[in-house]
Amino acid sequence: MSTINSETDTIAACATPSGEGALAIIRISGSETSNIIKSCFKPKTRPPVKYNYMTLGYLIDPVTGSIIDEVFCVQYRAHHSYTCEDSAEFFCHGSPIIVGAALEMLRRMGARPAEPGEFTRRAFLNGRIDLTSAEAVCALIRSQTDRAARIAFRQMEGALRRQIEGVKQNIIAISAEIESRLDFPEEELGEANRPRLIDAIENVRQTIKSQIEQGMRSRIFQKGARVVLVGHPNTGKSSLFNALLRAERAIVTPHPGTTRDSIEATVDLRGCPVTFVDTAGIRESAGEVEQLGIERAKAEMHRADLLLFILDNSLPLFEEDRFIYRNLPSVPYVIVLNKIDLPAQLCIEKEPMFEAAIPIARVSALTGKGLEDLEGIICGALRAEPANEEDALIINERHQSLLERARDFLKRAADAFRNGVPDELAMMDMREAHKAIADIIGDEIDEEVLDQIFSRFCIGK
Repeated sequence: MSTINSETDTIAACATPSGEGALAIIRISGSETSNIIKSCFKPKTRPPVKYNYMTLGYLIDPVTGSIIDEVFCVQYRAHHSYTCEDSAEFFCHGSPIIVGAALEMLRRMGARPAEPGEFTRRAFLNGRIDLTSAEAVCALIRSQTDRAARIAFRQMEGALRRQIEGVKQNIIAISAEIESRLDFPEEELGEANRPRLIDAIENVRQTIKSQIEQGMRSRIFQKGARVVLVGHPNTGKSSLFNALLRAERAIVTPHPGTTRDSIEATVDLRGCPVTFVDTAGIRESAGEVEQLGIERAKAEMHRADLLLFILDNSLPLFEEDRFIYRNLPSVPYVIVLNKIDLPAQLCIEKEPMFEAAIPIARVSALTGKGLEDLEGIICGALRAEPANEEDALIINERHQSLLERARDFLKRAADAFRNGVPDELAMMDMREAHKAIADIIGDEIDEEVLDQIFSRFCIGK
């Protein structure tokens, strides 16, 4: 939050994308909302504006008396609105001129422009949602596939919060038992309880470990993956690129070296947003222009989450193939044998340089045979196949860091009990683990962290 702005200010912003459209929604929130509405909104009907009902009327500039637009207005009472503050929304025509005039008028009436994510920030600060639900709002807005949207919506409804609350309550219960050992040393709860406390702590650690693993599997559905096609010229990379996209994006000719610039496109691959990148064919000797394309291809290889190493199944292995393989970066890869519609000349299993554990896909970009199998192999290599979508969680970098911190402090606490360390030291580790977990849902959170989280939101949300 800007140092010159206050969380008690009344704020306003357009909640719909900028530009022309059928409608635009202007949102207001804060203690002065009701007074502003009385000054600038004139209902067409005689009864006063009713809360939670749409009312047709005119948005008026109180200074000049001029009509800005014919609008619908909805007012919400505090604790029944998104922000838990007095709020209102105007539904006006989607003209940038009208929206600009309305926001300028509201600014003069005392509603300052909202900062990115400020409405959701107020919903969090006023207790309507926890921090994981607030972050899920942003994740939902940025979802690129149906699956990502469903996962984000579940989290917005509290899926992650419920799991984190369960972990927190377990830590509190264990901590209470340790505290009782410290408060009543004469009771000699003693050594017999140590193995049980260790088991309880390890159970919580295992739960956190599972949450981290679930989150890492699901994160790809939100951030997507970059899959780069590489190979020597004329192996059919561009044809395979088009086949994976189900569209003719790359130029395909029988002449080697046709692709000079990298071409990319994003598709929904079984719920995961995957960006496929077609690159120039790589060979040791090439002309100046083609060499530029090869250098770009090498750069793309280093940016990839997964490489598809394309080989021509209708020809024996070339020295260029060996050269590319030897120079692959440390990125996971899949070997793709293309052109299986032609008589086979390549026996990949007899090539000693290839690792036995590397996935192999056999496809024909021309006929489409093997494409579904290739897509499954890609999803498997990207770990984009959660066993159960109900278990999927969006664990962002902040969550993961805090979960790992809690896991590590719990290990220290368990080790302290194993090694006979005084209970006071184990209790310190338990407190740190509790704080890390509480920070995830926002029980205790630093203002700078909030600024960082909500700065990623769009204005108006």
